[in-house]
Amino acid sequence: MALIKLGAKAYKAGSVIQTVNSNITYHSNTNSTTYVDINSASSTAWETSITPISSSSKILIIPSISVYALNSSNAEARYALRMQGKIGSGSYTTIGDTNDVVRLGNYDYGASGTINGAYVCPVFLWSPSSTDELKVKFKVKGNGGDIHVSIENQRSTVTLQEIAQ
Repeated sequence: MALIKLGAKAYKAGSVIQTVNSNITYHSNTNSTTYVDINSASSTAWETSITPISSSSKILIIPSISVYALNSSNAEARYALRMQGKIGSGSYTTIGDTNDVVRLGNYDYGASGTINGAYVCPVFLWSPSSTDELKVKFKVKGNGGDIHVSIENQRSTVTLQEIAQ
């Protein structure tokens, strides 16, 4: 295994150089059918940042997001989660799964309403090729029912790890 020398330190490829963790317990909800930010406080998007020490590093994104979908008047309670990344002063772009299908949740064949709660954990290895500050945030949309994040103060977390290459 090769050694990556960064300043006075040397890291084996695959080693964790640094770890940053962020969590929220702020309850946000939406019934939007277009993507909206997951918030960490009222009208404040939940962002987690890391500044890599090497442009060859990759960033391992490990989220665990508490999502609760409810639709009391329809058979579906489905939602989609989008991960976005931002490099330096640039704009946010979608990273990870870019599929727009509203595909998480459940369907009640009795058509009398449905509820679904889960932790969503779409792990992703990002290759930003930069030493600028990196930010990660998440967006959610539904199919017309209510989508709740961190309902009843359930903890949602994201861990970012810089991985030597």
